[in-house]
Amino acid sequence: MPLLKVVRSYSIRTRISLGLILVVAIFIPITAASLYYVNELFANIERAAYHANVARAAEDVEVAIVRLRQLEKSFLLAPGVEPQRAHADQLNKVRQMLADLRRRVRQEDARDLDDLNDRLTLYESTAGVLFARARQYETSLTASAKQRVLEFRRRLDELLKEARRQERRGRSRVGSPTNASPSDPYQQIVDSMETFEKFILSVRERQDPEMTQLVTNLRHISDRMIRSAETVAARHWELLEESRRRAELLRARARRNVITGLMITLLAAAVLLITLPNRIVAPVQRLTGMAQRIRRGEVVAVGEIRLADEVGQLAEALDELVKHFHRLDRTKSAKIAERTRAVQILIDQLSTPAVIVDAAGEIHQWNEAFRNLVAPAAASLAGRSIYDLLGLPPEETAEFRERLQVGARRHWSIHARPGSEKPLELEVEAVPTTEEIHPARIILFFQPRTKG
Repeated sequence: MPLLKVVRSYSIRTRISLGLILVVAIFIPITAASLYYVNELFANIERAAYHANVARAAEDVEVAIVRLRQLEKSFLLAPGVEPQRAHADQLNKVRQMLADLRRRVRQEDARDLDDLNDRLTLYESTAGVLFARARQYETSLTASAKQRVLEFRRRLDELLKEARRQERRGRSRVGSPTNASPSDPYQQIVDSMETFEKFILSVRERQDPEMTQLVTNLRHISDRMIRSAETVAARHWELLEESRRRAELLRARARRNVITGLMITLLAAAVLLITLPNRIVAPVQRLTGMAQRIRRGEVVAVGEIRLADEVGQLAEALDELVKHFHRLDRTKSAKIAERTRAVQILIDQLSTPAVIVDAAGEIHQWNEAFRNLVAPAAASLAGRSIYDLLGLPPEETAEFRERLQVGARRHWSIHARPGSEKPLELEVEAVPTTEEIHPARIILFFQPRTKG
């Protein structure tokens, strides 16, 4: 692929930089989206908590308004100071609950509460007028109506006494009014109260139609307040459910983004694990092995590594270094060979036995006089040990080795026994060679030892 060839032509640093830029370019949108989803998730959780609190508070207001209607009904049936005070306390409680709810809600949700508060104000003013008229009506109640009230109370007392007697006899039945028999005292009490309420209302309608209209208006206002509270609670419960669904959606999206990021990370790690060993580590290991072989003196061809990056440049530099070493080695070998021939010509002209050995005692060059001394029948002495040819005793062999290791000009005597001949006493002179002739070589000269 052309794109792959272009990428391979880049250096390792450039490829790694491009890879990091690509990973960052992929991760930045994923991270930004994940942060956005997480932020929205927390915001939805806060909104859900807000809507839940408002909905519960609205339901509490609704219950308080229902209780207010019950107290209103109790006052109208029996106007007095205590029922009116209980109604006023409940009205203040509802107003306080509305004020607390108004401070809690946001500005966009305050319209319904403002309407509910206005209706509560209207309810309070209407209730004040109605209660004043009810107190006036109570004082101006006709004698016949008062007599009817006294009869109702007397009848109610009789029913209660009858109920207590039946309870003592064990014949009382506790149940709902729908299941009670016509002779049940409790059912008779309920029926009497309903009859009394209808009587009071009929009397009021005949004597004070305006008061009846006030009662109707007041109940209409309270009904609208209850419906308003129900509407506020229902709307916030719906918003709570919507926030919950959106939170679930955001959580799913955030989880999907996290999984996508992990998959991209694993994919990038897999690509690096596959690419680095093949493109970087393996060539470097091969170059390391070649360098070790070069250090051991082996001839290595480095040109087989053809890369366009830093590893390829290192391989080319190492290849040039090997070629330079080869040229130096060939030059040095030629010089050593030339000097070796010159030294050989020189020692061949000597009548004194002479031999050139290394520090281990291995023979490299010798003259004819030395060959005649130690091994006349041998065709070549190259590579043989000087110690074996001289046949030295063990103690003199050790001394000979030590003197060769010194690397300085020395004189000493030995008792040689070359081949099967009789022992010879020889004077040995060891002269180290210079770098110009050959490094780490020693020229040994042998002279028969003169007596006296």
